[in-house]
Amino acid sequence: MASFEDNRLVLQAAFDAGSIKNTDYQRLKQDFNWALERADREAQQHAPRIDYQNASALLKALDDYMPMLHTLTKADQKFQDLDHPTAVARRAGWHPFLQPAQQLQALKDHVVKRAPSAAIDVGAKYRAPQAGREAIFHIKARLEEITQSAYQELLDFFVARFQRFQALYLDHAEIAKAQGRRHSPYDLWGRRDQTPYWPEACDCLSQLVEQRQKTYILKARAPDLLQAMAERIAANTRDHFVYKNLEKIDSILDAKGGFDRVEVLGRRVDLGGLEGSLRVFFTDGSAFSVRNSVVWNVSVHGKPFQQFPLRFFDVRMPDGSMLSTPSEERMNLIFCKTT
Repeated sequence: MASFEDNRLVLQAAFDAGSIKNTDYQRLKQDFNWALERADREAQQHAPRIDYQNASALLKALDDYMPMLHTLTKADQKFQDLDHPTAVARRAGWHPFLQPAQQLQALKDHVVKRAPSAAIDVGAKYRAPQAGREAIFHIKARLEEITQSAYQELLDFFVARFQRFQALYLDHAEIAKAQGRRHSPYDLWGRRDQTPYWPEACDCLSQLVEQRQKTYILKARAPDLLQAMAERIAANTRDHFVYKNLEKIDSILDAKGGFDRVEVLGRRVDLGGLEGSLRVFFTDGSAFSVRNSVVWNVSVHGKPFQQFPLRFFDVRMPDGSMLSTPSEERMNLIFCKTT
């Protein structure tokens, strides 16, 4: 993947010219999106902890935002009136991407696609090896095929998970209320110095309940809010599966060249995670299989996060031999050097 500065210069030149090649347009969107996601994640890691009880406006803005170029301008407008340190940190992280996002949007209707060349009958037609950049779009299509077929299962999982949070909260809140204790989601699950400390459930319930006098009740729109929350997270998981795994395979396809085809071996949804397997073939007879995953995990502080393990297997070299212990490093250093 090219550096941010290199991509910015290519985009600026295209913007000044008033048009952009389709291959450049697609590559720049992909590269900027990956870089934006990394910058946003780093900003979140350095931001202070959120007080779930007193940050409803911030939580609403965070819930509506996913770090993608096409939502960036709208997200920046929502965050600019928030003075919370987390909002300030997030805006600082994505500020360098605002201009590229606006320029790509302006160039959207000025993408120049290559015209098909006229057929010339010269006997056996030479077929040049496809470049890795073209290959990545084939891989992306297969990853999206996996995620689209698994989306409903992901959605069902998160709906059931949030419904469980809701049922547990109502039970615990009733007990706390009878004992004369405060029973907001933050009081029950959002304090680091108490057990249980469950920020994921606290965040969920903070959006589903409201305070009435001295008690907390479910909002009238709680079922719709729960469904929308599950849809956002399922879509987020689906999109991250595609882009995170593309990021890891991209360098291999670029360095190797000679892409032939890709096949989907299978997919699986389990515990809110998504797994898919692909088999990639090259024109020199080599091939590899890769198992891509996005899984949910919980930090020592109780905060949920996603991980993206990737494993190569059944790696066949051009001479028919098999590559042993095919780590990501060995794939780039050994497999990509063969033709």
